[in-house]
Amino acid sequence: MRLGPGDLLEYNAEYKVLICRDCHYAIQKNALASHLLRHKIYREERLRLLSTIHQLDIVEPGDLLIPSPNTRPVDALPIVSGYSCTMTGCGHLCASSKRMRRHWSDVHSVSGPNDFASYARPVKLQTFFRGTKLKYFEVSVASTAAESPDFDEGGRHDRKDAGVTEVPSLTQPSSLSESSPVVDLETLVYFHHLMITTCLTLPRIEDSPPASQYWGKCFVSLAMRQRWLMCGLLAISAYHSATLEDERTAQQKHCERATKLRSEFFVGFNETMNNNFSTLSTEDFQKKEEDSSPNKEHH
Repeated sequence: MRLGPGDLLEYNAEYKVLICRDCHYAIQKNALASHLLRHKIYREERLRLLSTIHQLDIVEPGDLLIPSPNTRPVDALPIVSGYSCTMTGCGHLCASSKRMRRHWSDVHSVSGPNDFASYARPVKLQTFFRGTKLKYFEVSVASTAAESPDFDEGGRHDRKDAGVTEVPSLTQPSSLSESSPVVDLETLVYFHHLMITTCLTLPRIEDSPPASQYWGKCFVSLAMRQRWLMCGLLAISAYHSATLEDERTAQQKHCERATKLRSEFFVGFNETMNNNFSTLSTEDFQKKEEDSSPNKEHH
């Protein structure tokens, strides 16, 4: 059930939460009015919307039923990569290896085991709330691992087929004018991260659609036709991935890939700008020649 202008809000009857599809998290009942005002929904429309919302059964964060690990992802919530503690009877979830190591130290009195994989396993996580109410839960993405989120016409997050098969290959030795990109695993990982996480962190451009729609749909659709532009987006995703890593080796690996992608972006960008400048200069020159021609009649 979707509510508000542009289907801003989505009520999930299974978990009894109201999710903001622009902010990608659930809203607590005591914060509804201020949240709607933040989205510039003013008095008359806000009161009407609140009247409808108050008829819904919305639970407090402490009463929320946490999904089981084999549950499919909850629509309108981003998926993040994280870890689950595998020590006996634990299962604690963290979004970074640094926090997992802190958990081992605080709870299990284990000081940074060298073999990280022996005490944790990689998982996909979601959370309904942010801030002090943040609590991760594990989701199963086996059936949707090859998918990326798309955005509907209202600019909101929606999981559909996103044309991932059109992502350009990073290792493909090809010209920049190529318009039929292909997939490799490395590209797919960064593209998935871009659509799931990075595009939600990018700034909103003035007088443009919401950031999620602008970067996740409008800009990506352009990049699908320009390989160098896609390389620029993937470079941003790779750099963002590096900032989320705590292990120096992983950081360096992401940065190396990002540098290669950035280089290809600048090659294509400069080539495109030079071509456009040459075309414009020729047209301007011809126009000036015509204007200054002695045969041109003056009235």
